[in-house]
Amino acid sequence: GNALRVVYPENQPADTRSEGIGYGMVIAAYMGDQQTFQGLRNYYFGRLDQFGLMNWKYNTCDGLGPNGQGSAADADLDAALGLIVAARQFPGTTFANDATTLLNSIRTRLFDDSCQGGRTLMSGSQGDGSFRQCGCVNPSYSTPAYYRIFAAFQTAQATFWNGAVAPTYGLLNAASPNNNTGLVPAWSNSTGGARAGNCNPEVAGGGNADEYQADAARTPWRVANDFFWTAGAAQQAQGILNPIINWVTTQNRIAQIVDRYSLTGT
Repeated sequence: GNALRVVYPENQPADTRSEGIGYGMVIAAYMGDQQTFQGLRNYYFGRLDQFGLMNWKYNTCDGLGPNGQGSAADADLDAALGLIVAARQFPGTTFANDATTLLNSIRTRLFDDSCQGGRTLMSGSQGDGSFRQCGCVNPSYSTPAYYRIFAAFQTAQATFWNGAVAPTYGLLNAASPNNNTGLVPAWSNSTGGARAGNCNPEVAGGGNADEYQADAARTPWRVANDFFWTAGAAQQAQGILNPIINWVTTQNRIAQIVDRYSLTGT
């Protein structure tokens, strides 16, 4: 179907995760590679769940399945940003329409205003699984810089998107309770505390759900986007970033940085 996929070669057979498609769409759009972007876009939109969001995993090249039901919210946010960038990079395409369609699905399916802590990004689209609940939140999925971009793109929904920024920073601040490290866990509840309910997520890259590891390491670079992109966001972003930066400088050499830490830095 004129689609391209990003493979996960560590697994055999090499599967495809929606986050790889989302990352690839952002990279290809920024690099002006329309052919690659179009192929990745076709893969994403060719494998949607009933809510208009890509199922998170396919185990085979032909994409029959899916083998991972429901979406992963970080992939959906990245794909939406990629479409917005692509609409600017490649005039005369329908990528802006795709972005609007995807943003509507994200807005109506992946956010819950009833969570303690305010508007919260759910981890995925599946209502019958463990990932669409206030007790099972991945802080590294939340991207305040993207919400501001979405507000500027989808002006009729600007109030909604802008309204997700403050609760996100509230979550991130609460999820990093150790001011000496600033480290955040891979998974938490909607107020940054311990997971609740039947939340038993797969933790990529090793480690435990309550540790800082490969998943959690996305949080500082997602917040750094807001620092660099948004005038007036510096104070909010620095509140998250400075403790991590200060802690990292206490590690004597970059070679001593390891794959996983407790939130206290051990």
